[in-house]
Amino acid sequence: MSIAEAIADIQYVTNPAGERTDVIVPLPAWESLLAALAEMVERLEDQEDIVLLQDWLRARASGAVEMIPLDILEQELRDDGLLSS
Repeated sequence: MSIAEAIADIQYVTNPAGERTDVIVPLPAWESLLAALAEMVERLEDQEDIVLLQDWLRARASGAVEMIPLDILEQELRDDGLLSS
């Protein structure tokens, strides 16, 4: 189900004055909207990761990044609990 189709299934609850107060979203539409949101978040995170990597590669090319040996990195990750022994 597309986002447009999901939104079309949404129903509004109004008060006696005709103002919208609540929304009723059918479960299939809700699940579709949640899936679309999760996909958008993943794409944004991927874009952020790409920008970070590009920034790091530029800094490395200019010599602005300090390089450390892999064994030291592994030990630091173990010390920080980010890598199992």
